[in-house]
Amino acid sequence: MIQIEEILDNLVSQTTEIHGSTQTYNTLTDSLIQQMNDICGKVDPKESKNQTKKKEMDQKTNHRNTNEQDLEIDLREYQKSLDLIMHKHRELLESNKNKHKSEIEQYSLKLEKLKEDNTLLKQDNQYLRKNIQGIVKVMKQISEIPDEELNKSMSEISQLKKQNKILRDLLQIPQNENPKNGKKN
Repeated sequence: MIQIEEILDNLVSQTTEIHGSTQTYNTLTDSLIQQMNDICGKVDPKESKNQTKKKEMDQKTNHRNTNEQDLEIDLREYQKSLDLIMHKHRELLESNKNKHKSEIEQYSLKLEKLKEDNTLLKQDNQYLRKNIQGIVKVMKQISEIPDEELNKSMSEISQLKKQNKILRDLLQIPQNENPKNGKKN
């Protein structure tokens, strides 16, 4: 009896040391019950079945824990692989982004140049329209002049050109130079 009391005291002291871990508590309880049965010399068949079931459950739990550890290792490996893939993907995205950014800058510069060219073409177009309008106006005025007066004016212009040429030859002034300012026409 003294041994049973010691075992019970041992059981009580061990259970107070347990901090909420039921598996450890159950294991200690089973081992203490086994010790008590060994001391008393009696073995309960229900107890041996329970212990066998308990051992099987512990083995399954250990197997499950091993599987969980394997799964955790696999998960970590997959996570590392995923991180590496994501890193490469981010680098590729950044590379493409920089490539497209430089292409966009080039297209922006080309667009600015085209806008400038378009503005210059519009200005040239306006200038040409004004000149064409002036020419059309002069042509209308010329068409309103009677043919006799036009022929007379044309002959006067050709005579003036001949006289101009003669005078230039006498003064030795080149044909393309303006006598007033000395610049070429």
